[in-house]
Amino acid sequence: MVKNVVTKLEKLNLVDRFLFDETMEDKEAYQAAVSILLESEIYLIDNPETEKEIQVSPELRQIRLDVVSMDKKRILYYTEMQKVDTGNLKKRSRYYQAQLDVSLLEPGSKDFNMINDSCFILIAPFDLFRG
Repeated sequence: MVKNVVTKLEKLNLVDRFLFDETMEDKEAYQAAVSILLESEIYLIDNPETEKEIQVSPELRQIRLDVVSMDKKRILYYTEMQKVDTGNLKKRSRYYQAQLDVSLLEPGSKDFNMINDSCFILIAPFDLFRG
């Protein structure tokens, strides 16, 4: 039997899903976070969407992104907060990027220049690329 553990708000930090999602739903907070991480000012045109699900086909596994938004240059920002090292993050990120790119083209389109530029940001409290 799985027990639900209730954590008091004052004990949470940004790596906790609830607080991360609630904070990043605020356009100014997400814009500031991405600007700091990329060391470049970005200006979002869309309000960030949290827990965004993308499924390009019923036969394929869906993905769920923590935060998605677009800036004035039509660059898409996908942000994931990963609290625990699952050991598969490099390949999972690769799979996510492929699904995201596929979702940006209309079926039958041959103009790959129609795919928006995108930035996939993975935030983690551990070293993903450790030796």
